[in-house]
Amino acid sequence: MDALVVFTQMMILMVMIGTGFFAYKAGYLHEDGQHQISTLIVKICNPILMFSAVAVETNEKIYHLIGENIICVVIYYVFVILMGALYFRIRRGDEVMRRTHQLMISFSNVGFFGIPLVKGLFGDEYVVLLIFYMVGFNIIAYSYGIFLAGKLNSEKVAFDWKKMINSGTVSGILAIMIFVFHWTMPAPLVTICSYLGNASIPLSMMVIGATLAQTDLKKMFGTAENYLFTFVKMLLIPAIGLIAFRFLPFANETLSVMKLVVCMPVASMAGMFCEEYGGSGADANRSTAMTTFSCCITLPLLAFLM
Repeated sequence: MDALVVFTQMMILMVMIGTGFFAYKAGYLHEDGQHQISTLIVKICNPILMFSAVAVETNEKIYHLIGENIICVVIYYVFVILMGALYFRIRRGDEVMRRTHQLMISFSNVGFFGIPLVKGLFGDEYVVLLIFYMVGFNIIAYSYGIFLAGKLNSEKVAFDWKKMINSGTVSGILAIMIFVFHWTMPAPLVTICSYLGNASIPLSMMVIGATLAQTDLKKMFGTAENYLFTFVKMLLIPAIGLIAFRFLPFANETLSVMKLVVCMPVASMAGMFCEEYGGSGADANRSTAMTTFSCCITLPLLAFLM
């Protein structure tokens, strides 16, 4: 993968993130508005973007990649879960922080960050391959993720399968069905989905920027733990994955998406789980912000291994 192309795409996203950062600092965007926009993205824009991705005319080759793409999704989540467990075993120190980092290693920002990067680097038709990762994210986050988050305190957390039925999972499965069964959407509906879905890209980047604006930057950049975790999450683990994935006997298209996903920063859901289940949400959010900020540097570097 061309490192210059990756760097250019990251700079485009960083400008959008910077816009959200400035908007919050200038008072144009407030915390309540940020949460409302996040809900709008998660509940409406991202699901519609999935439908937009499967509505475009797709190269016939993409259909033949679905089987191996599903295998890649399984391999990817097994890999990051094992890496998280290994980090927890090897790392010494506070157990809650180690468990928090394990959770954060296991769940990356495949939606907010993944979609614009896949669209920018590979094209609209390849977003359908990413949808499988997003569906997997929702299923695993609301099962294994909650199991991990429950270990942050002494209270037992009951598993609730109903939490896996959410807008991300349902819309992802519907989009996959539309794609697999070649269902044709009316042209006006395709246009509507394209307009509304594409809005999620700048909006999601601005939300990330607003989140960074609320982060205590002194604590974020002044904590050695954040640098160590960022190195492990954003450089060491992706490098191991990129080298290992080279030996998989799959098409370049599916491997390219898989390699991009393994380089993504931490998903904000990790911080939300920490706050909900008794961990340190503030520490988790600072680490999430650090990985997001560092992505513009680490991703172009890792492109040399892709």
